[in-house]
Amino acid sequence: MKVLNRATLSIFSTPTCPSCNKLKALIAENVEGGVVNVIDLEAHPYRRPSLLSVTERFTVPQLFINNVFIGGLEEFQSYTGIPSGTPSGDMSVFAVPASSLPSYLSPADPSKAVPP
Repeated sequence: MKVLNRATLSIFSTPTCPSCNKLKALIAENVEGGVVNVIDLEAHPYRRPSLLSVTERFTVPQLFINNVFIGGLEEFQSYTGIPSGTPSGDMSVFAVPASSLPSYLSPADPSKAVPP
């Protein structure tokens, strides 16, 4: 398993997405000491066009580790070697702030949400 402790993880998700919740639970159970930013695309829909231009994917979850695009749940499991068991993490530990994201994924002005 790759060590992700002290890494910055940014997860683009929606509240009703089962794969998003599973990814967040796997991260809660397997990563310590890092920063985890969860960006709710239902609450912040203006971020979708920028995310799509970077990932070329319409689906969620989409994960960035230290601002490098990894992919979704399956790519995370492949990248880390974490098996696909059923996690039981507490989702309340995550926050929405996206201060560690690249500016084009967290624009101050949503109308200017374009990648560099």
